[in-house]
Amino acid sequence: MKDKKKPYKIDSASKNIMGVIQDHLTKHGKIKGNNKRETLILLGACIHHTQNSKGKLKPTVWNPDGRTCKCRMCKYEWGGEILTKDKMKKEIEETILPFVNQYKYLAVASNAGAEAVKYGSELGSMLMVFPNNYNKIAKVVKKKESVKKKKSSGGGDKYNSSLGGWRRH
Repeated sequence: MKDKKKPYKIDSASKNIMGVIQDHLTKHGKIKGNNKRETLILLGACIHHTQNSKGKLKPTVWNPDGRTCKCRMCKYEWGGEILTKDKMKKEIEETILPFVNQYKYLAVASNAGAEAVKYGSELGSMLMVFPNNYNKIAKVVKKKESVKKKKSSGGGDKYNSSLGGWRRH
């Protein structure tokens, strides 16, 4: 008889999403829940990293053609370029926000309940601040890349001077 996986609970996921996803990996490294709904929720929550036996994060992303990234766990594929804040804002406003606004309108018009209205409002609010958060993370990534490039080219100190380290003589 097949052992059932631990049921997915949204409260436990908010504290340790990595652990919840690791509990629902198949032996081939793919995400699988107890039912279709749970699998969809877990696929949407995938953070494209897993922990090894020592507790270190390992990315599960690979570049099949050098321009796109693909996660081995959730099979989601996205472009590898980092977008600017303005381009990100434009993409969200043109593609996602119309659906969110329609959802909010229909939820209120059809008397779907406070929970449905709250969900749509929170999603809309998060999407409005998402470009700012994306931009902050993109800046950190660009800075790390420039430090790596500087160290590999021999132009920088190889003893972590950028991270406040000190050099032995």
